[in-house]
Amino acid sequence: MKASLTAMLFFVIWAPPSGQQRATDVDGWQGAKWDMSLEQIKAAINYPIEAYPEFKNVFRITRSIEINSIPVSVSFQMPDDKLRLVTLKVDKSYGRSLAFDSLKQSLIEKYGKPTDEESKTEHPIPGNNEITDVRRTVLWSFPSTSIILDWGEYKSSGNVFVLYKKVDKKTPL
Repeated sequence: MKASLTAMLFFVIWAPPSGQQRATDVDGWQGAKWDMSLEQIKAAINYPIEAYPEFKNVFRITRSIEINSIPVSVSFQMPDDKLRLVTLKVDKSYGRSLAFDSLKQSLIEKYGKPTDEESKTEHPIPGNNEITDVRRTVLWSFPSTSIILDWGEYKSSGNVFVLYKKVDKKTPL
């Protein structure tokens, strides 16, 4: 009895919280997996996709979708006709600080503790403290994927992105 109680206490103390268990790998975003062709992506996800007019080999979901009630646009970069990068960009109408914090918490719940986190505040014009650049970046690293949550702010303009990037040393973006 004493041995099983000790073993149970050891498990309770040392077992990670269920929301903090780290995924072993991530192979894309939702149904879109690395190295898929555009036709395979269209078949795998439930959203209409079209070519992004300003960029070659970039495609986008034609409507805003919601993640944690946050409106985002989604694009797929396919430099060699295979999926290499998925970008989720938070709609500018949504509060960036709230979006960043909510997405960070959601990513932690899904993927575990981040690999790295960095926050920088700079004043790009010497002597002018009214203009401030802020950048917050959180990284999750997996064998086949890097997930980057990024918030960049300049004056009153900024963006929040979540990037799902294929880890591939042979094929740079």
